[in-house]
Amino acid sequence: MTDHDDPLSAELREYYAQLAQQSAPDLTGRVMAETDTRGARMRRLTGIGGAVVVAAAAAALVVVTLANHGAPARNNPANTPNPTPTPASPMTTPLPAPVIPVGLAAHGFIPSDVTAISANQWWVAGYDGASCTSTSCTRILHTTDGGQTFESMPTPPVAPGPGGQQYFGLRFADSADGWLYTAGGALWATHDGGGHWTSDAAAGTVTDLEASGGYVYAIDCAQATACTLERSQLGQDTWLPLPIPAGSGTLVHLNVNGPHVWVVPGGQGGTSLLESTDAGQHFSTDAVCAGDVGIASVDAVDPSVVWATCATGTEATAFRSLDGGQHFSAVAGPGMMPNFASIGGVSSITAVIGAQALFRTVDGGRAFVTVADNGTQWSVVGFTTSSNGFVFDREASGQRALWRSNDAGAHWYRVGFP
Repeated sequence: MTDHDDPLSAELREYYAQLAQQSAPDLTGRVMAETDTRGARMRRLTGIGGAVVVAAAAAALVVVTLANHGAPARNNPANTPNPTPTPASPMTTPLPAPVIPVGLAAHGFIPSDVTAISANQWWVAGYDGASCTSTSCTRILHTTDGGQTFESMPTPPVAPGPGGQQYFGLRFADSADGWLYTAGGALWATHDGGGHWTSDAAAGTVTDLEASGGYVYAIDCAQATACTLERSQLGQDTWLPLPIPAGSGTLVHLNVNGPHVWVVPGGQGGTSLLESTDAGQHFSTDAVCAGDVGIASVDAVDPSVVWATCATGTEATAFRSLDGGQHFSAVAGPGMMPNFASIGGVSSITAVIGAQALFRTVDGGRAFVTVADNGTQWSVVGFTTSSNGFVFDREASGQRALWRSNDAGAHWYRVGFP
C-alpha cells in the first residue's frame, strides 16, 4: 500500500510499518483459478496487499485496512489433479509438520505471495534472503506439478526493501495473463505466461488487484483521499474507471467472482461492502458488521457464499452471507481472535480462519477446531479448489512461510524451498 490516503489511513499505514518490523502478519494475495466458477483476493487480506491493521486510540477506534484475503476461484476437484506431497506426516496440533522438500528453487527463498490456476499449476513471488535488496534478489517460481518441483521465471526489475520488507502481490488469471505489483503501487503485466513483463503505469498506484470473468480489476490509490476502482479486459492493459458510489473514500480490498465484484471501503464506510453483479457497472452497499471497527477480510466461495472477518478494536469476529453479501450473520468463531484474523471459505459450511493459530469449521461456523498451532501468526490466502488451499505463517525470525492443504484445510503441509 502507499501513503496516498486520508490522515486516518496514513496513521494506520505508519502503525503497520512499525508492526512489519516485528512478527505481525503481512497478509497477502489471492489464489486465482483458470475457470471462472469462482474469481478472486486473502490473502494478507488485506494493509500491504491486503494486510489488516487496526489501531485503538484512547478517544476512538480507528478503521481497519483490509486483508487478503482474497477470494480465490475454484475448479471442479473431480477434474483437477491433486498430487500427493513428498511423504511427510500432516501437522497435528500443537506440533508443526516437517518441512517438505519440493525441489530445488532458490537458496534462502522467502515467499511473499502465491497465486494458482489449478491444484497443479501455481506461482510464488518472493526474494532470495532477507539481507538482499537488489533486483537480482526478486524471484518468481513456477510449478506445474503441485509443488514437487519449481523453476525460476523472468522477473520484473523490482527489488526487495531493506530487511525484506518489500511486498510483491502476484496474480495470474490463466496460464498467460499475470500481474505483479509492489508495495509502492507499481504494476507489471505479462501476457505470455511470465516470459516477458512490461510496466503498466496506466493503472496508477495499484494497492490491490484481482481477475475473473475476462477482466482484471485494480484499486488505484494515487489520490490522497479517494481511491478509484479500474477494470481492463485481459490482455489489453487499457484501464477504465468504474462508478464507485460517491463518498466511498479510500478502497482497501476487492474480491471478484465472474461478474460479481465486492469492494471494501475505508474510512467510516469500513463496515460495509460495495457489491456489483454486473462486472462493476453498478454497485450497491451491504452492511457486514455494523458497530465494529471495520472489515478485516472477505472471501467469496461463489456468487452466493461470502465469508468475512471484522475487527472490533480488541478482537475479531466472523460472519457469513448466503445471498452474495446482501445479508451477513455472525458465526460463533473459535473464541478470542486478534483483529488481523483472516478467513478463507471452502463451501457454505466449511471455512478456515488464520489468527494466532489455524481454525476450521465444517458446520457453518457453529464450532471451530484448531488444525495448526505452532506459536506463530497465520494468514489465509484462499482455496483454489474445494480441496487445495494456501496459508502463510510468520515465524520467529519475522519471515513468512507458505503452507498448503490437500484436504479442504483439515491438514497443512509446509512448502519447502531448499
